[in-house]
Amino acid sequence: MVIASSSTEQQLMSAVIQLINNKQHGQAISACQTLLDAYPKSEQGWRLLSQLQLITKQTIAALASIEQLLLLNPSYVHNKLKKVECLQANLRF
Repeated sequence: MVIASSSTEQQLMSAVIQLINNKQHGQAISACQTLLDAYPKSEQGWRLLSQLQLITKQTIAALASIEQLLLLNPSYVHNKLKKVECLQANLRF
């Protein structure tokens, strides 16, 4: 897992995680997108966004987020497994 690199990035990530903990998934997605607009190379941001998109049954969007994650770190096995999870979820919906 990549740790947030700046205090602003850490604050945005904390806000996303707080929204997730409060089960405010729609707001968490918006906050995650704000984070990624500012820090497009945030692997944790893309990972969280894809998970939120899966939770809210936005499987095509989740797959696109995983593709971004794979562009950033194609050799990390967990990222490849997330893609498989997205593909499986897409088949169910």
